[in-house]
Amino acid sequence: MGSLIAKEEAVPARGPQHALRKQKSQEAANLCKSQKPNKTIGVAKFDLLGDVQIIHLGTETVQRVIHAMTTEGCETRPAGESSFWKICIKTTSAGAGRKAQAESEAEEIDDLMYIKETISLCKASGAYVGSEHVNNSDDGMVDVWDGEELHMRIDADHDSNLESLSGGDYMLVLKRETKRFPDEEIEQKFIAGEVDYTVMEEANKKAVIVQEWHAPITMP
Repeated sequence: MGSLIAKEEAVPARGPQHALRKQKSQEAANLCKSQKPNKTIGVAKFDLLGDVQIIHLGTETVQRVIHAMTTEGCETRPAGESSFWKICIKTTSAGAGRKAQAESEAEEIDDLMYIKETISLCKASGAYVGSEHVNNSDDGMVDVWDGEELHMRIDADHDSNLESLSGGDYMLVLKRETKRFPDEEIEQKFIAGEVDYTVMEEANKKAVIVQEWHAPITMP
């Protein structure tokens, strides 16, 4: 093994902060073990989807690593473990018809690039806890959630346990982005150097429509 090049940030501290991080990771791992898998831990109500269940599927522990630069190159070193809760999000009755409706709308848009959705677990403050992209199309054109199962991992090191999700401080956010190709004339002028970047950027912004639906998570 070669000697380390001075790059202290690549090596985890071994002082009080390191001990505290290790203690928090162990507490999170113990908390994960105490949670019962395959249990509905919350419900969110969307007008277009009905009741959406949040189900705890189990826990997962992964090994963290760091990369330290040595005189012989980059060296990988273990840096403790992280624990995650695995959850499933689905409607109580699959097949809401949203995807079929979006596909019908897509046929009416000549310059459509895509329609894509993401579902996120957020705190009421707006802070994101976890998210998952919908991926249920063959060509990536219309990925719209129809209530089928989506799986998500949540970092167990955050300041709440699974039971607190239904306490009113969390919500599900369904976000849809409809993106069209930008104005062709402006794009050609931009390529030719006839308009600057700000004009092209504004054209790109006009080509995107973002919609969001929010639903607080309550007791099942």
